[in-house]
Amino acid sequence: MAKDAVYAGGVIAVKEKSLLKNKIEKLCALTPDEAFRSLKESGFGAGAEAASVSEYEKLLAQDLKDIDAFTREYALNNAQKAYFFAERDFHNAKAFLKASILNSDVSKMLSPDGLYAADEIKAFIFDGAGRLPRELERAIEEVKKLIEDGKATGAEVGIIFERAKFEYLLSACKSDGFLKSLIRERIDRANVLSFMRANTPEYALNTTISGGKIAAENMCELFSENAEKAASALDKTYLKDFWRKCYALKKDGKPFVDAELEAADVDVETLKKNRFELKRGQPFLYYVFRRRAENTNVRILLSCLIAEMSEREIVARLRAV
Repeated sequence: MAKDAVYAGGVIAVKEKSLLKNKIEKLCALTPDEAFRSLKESGFGAGAEAASVSEYEKLLAQDLKDIDAFTREYALNNAQKAYFFAERDFHNAKAFLKASILNSDVSKMLSPDGLYAADEIKAFIFDGAGRLPRELERAIEEVKKLIEDGKATGAEVGIIFERAKFEYLLSACKSDGFLKSLIRERIDRANVLSFMRANTPEYALNTTISGGKIAAENMCELFSENAEKAASALDKTYLKDFWRKCYALKKDGKPFVDAELEAADVDVETLKKNRFELKRGQPFLYYVFRRRAENTNVRILLSCLIAEMSEREIVARLRAV
């Protein structure tokens, strides 16, 4: 049963003392074994039985289980649960279908269960058993039809599930103005990146997602032959800085890694800016966002240390916390 905001806030006040925060950057200067030991000593991994850095996946898995358990128990409403878990359902459905196309082992492609168990999703896809959210059901049937017609491609399958996922999230979170706003901003950033990767506006529009704060059609000026017009296309919108960053990266022929990281961090960064004025439910969101980002950062940290990457390179890859 979900707890009230005051009770959850008290629990978070205790738990957030264990967050790694800026310590993660200091670990980037250590050896893999040193960083692993430091993480275990700090309590990361919720007591997972991992004997050496070669078993760091056990730490990550146990930490994620701990985050999930906390999220499920203290989420204040179904909108919060949907925001944190529904994406996994769409990912897992896509994984089952992609594995069937490639005739490959799906086990390594699945994420932890979301709102539905992976077995429930599998049963619906292959046996027609049970029920799933209508947006997910439609996406599954659409992809199955493409497979039957021999027209399924990775890109096509991906955009079908992305569109369905965001359609579901907008509906599931419509009662929470803050989460709905975050979802729409995520859509806008995803659309900008789609335009950046496309060769023509027509192709870009075929890969964009509806529901953002800025209509995808209004982004077509990003392809203007007039360089200044293209560069300033979104200057009158809240995406000005993000677009300018993307435009500069494309102009210089650089990958969009920095922009992708910024897009991925929009939720935690939004709350971080207003962390001293968080309203009902937002302290819970901010804590879970940070825990999840921390889990991702530990994966980046240890995998990069094992790959003998430099401290500078690792720090540049870290997510916001």
